[in-house]
Amino acid sequence: MLSPKRDRKNLKWQLEVAATLTMSHPVQFPRDPYATKSITEDEIKEIMRKFPQICSVCQQYEPEVKTYKWCSGCKSQLYCSRECQKKDWRQHKPICRPDVRKVRLRELTLNLTTDFTFSAFIEIATVLHIGLSTSSSDKPFCVGVHLGIEPEDILDFARLRGDIDAIPESATKVRKKHKGMLQINNIFTCPEELLGGRETLLSLVNSAKEDAIKDRFYAPKLPTGVMAFFLGDSFKILKAPVVIHPVYMDMAMRRQPFKLRIPATGATVTQPMSTQSCIQYINTSIRLDKFDDFSLRTDMMPEDELIIRNSAGDAYEQDSDGLEHLRIRMVSEYVYRVLLGLEQPGAVVLRKKPTEPVEDKASSSYFHVPRN
Repeated sequence: MLSPKRDRKNLKWQLEVAATLTMSHPVQFPRDPYATKSITEDEIKEIMRKFPQICSVCQQYEPEVKTYKWCSGCKSQLYCSRECQKKDWRQHKPICRPDVRKVRLRELTLNLTTDFTFSAFIEIATVLHIGLSTSSSDKPFCVGVHLGIEPEDILDFARLRGDIDAIPESATKVRKKHKGMLQINNIFTCPEELLGGRETLLSLVNSAKEDAIKDRFYAPKLPTGVMAFFLGDSFKILKAPVVIHPVYMDMAMRRQPFKLRIPATGATVTQPMSTQSCIQYINTSIRLDKFDDFSLRTDMMPEDELIIRNSAGDAYEQDSDGLEHLRIRMVSEYVYRVLLGLEQPGAVVLRKKPTEPVEDKASSSYFHVPRN
């Protein structure tokens, strides 16, 4: 914790500068002309029909003809038959209620995965995480993508942690409701059991191969598997079968570095392509999207704020998975390294003509502008 007032003031200034970080990559994907439009409820239903579904009770894979039905009460449980719904009712009844948050999270996740650029770098990050760019494997991969909702203003993130002084409620007269944004915390190897077991995994993979063949890019050596998107403590939002596109495989093998730049200092540096740098590229793009063109902004909930508050201490009991994945991201992304004091203070010093960046011994991926 930073107790001196001067330290808190300096940290606030450093964070404001660090949050202006921009990232670019030599490969630029064309923007989808519909990417700036928020997905409607009807479009969500249409997209969800394309994703293979699993019965919430018997874990049976849905056939090509879509016959499974969602619970009419909460829209979050899927059943293959009336019998499975009746069997699950005693356990499901106490929690069966419309969950606006779940619906909104599903919408945000679909907005993320249907964006051409974001989905491309998620697949590239997956290839780099598993090591598929250097070795081929016929075994289907199984990865989890952990998401988080955090304040769009990095200063609000620091205030929730207690790193800088909070705005007194008496000054605002009402408790401030933080505006949040979707962020990717981590990509990790996911146990098959979380996706319904081996049989379900193979069924999903076969479905992905069929779609790739229809799109005319499938080849036997292309990695195939399943991605599951999680939030908080293993709350599964969505799972989808994936065949890694050959273009993304080529990008992962080439590993062209990203270019990082802080406009306020003019300092630039290259960062090697890795799983975490691909994630940082996506998160930085979302952070800089002030007008919400990607439709990835939403109001924060108390459970989102709790994870951020606990990240300042050693409390894992509230949300161990959420904390673990958030902390992994915080030690790898530039703006959070500044927050944690892992960067030299000189890294974000404002100068008209900043000193030439040199390699940081702690991490060659980050800026280190020496003091005068």
